[in-house]
Amino acid sequence: IVKKLATTYYRRQGGVVTAMLACGRVVNIRPLFGKEGCRQVTCLLGEVYAHRGSIRYIIYDNACKLGRFIRKRAARTGTMQQLAQCRFVLDRWHRSNHTACLTPEHRLYMPEVDIDSHPPLAHLNSSWNESWNAWLDRFVPPARSMSAAMLEVYALLLVDLWNTHVVPQGGTAPPSGLALRPRLKR
Repeated sequence: IVKKLATTYYRRQGGVVTAMLACGRVVNIRPLFGKEGCRQVTCLLGEVYAHRGSIRYIIYDNACKLGRFIRKRAARTGTMQQLAQCRFVLDRWHRSNHTACLTPEHRLYMPEVDIDSHPPLAHLNSSWNESWNAWLDRFVPPARSMSAAMLEVYALLLVDLWNTHVVPQGGTAPPSGLALRPRLKR
């Protein structure tokens, strides 16, 4: 989506990047400029870390690449050093696409990315992210005609709608069908 920011300046936005807690609640959302990359994801994680104070696990669809990216730059800032101490884990949905980081003989092998090797994550529902993405797709058509500033406000309102009306209290599993509850008004 191309958004006009001023009279002569355009910025290509490729969607949003989101930080989500294990319970399914979205805690941060930012527009993606261009396509998703480790630098933008790291900036989002830095914001989450600044507000929450600690992160033990980072579960991401390309955790092996993100982990190497952050650890390579860990000496630069205190936040990067803290993020480098986290465990980088592949979510269950994307694990089947990763062979190099899960194969002991490969140079990119990273044993920590296997979600099954972390007992605290044994019962974690890692499909919340995919449920959020599928739900969010419903709201893309109206965003195409919005200004960049309006898109940011729209994204925050969608996060509030998700956290308030879609994710059940306690957030143990995505609701079936992810239908909006009837109490929502237009």
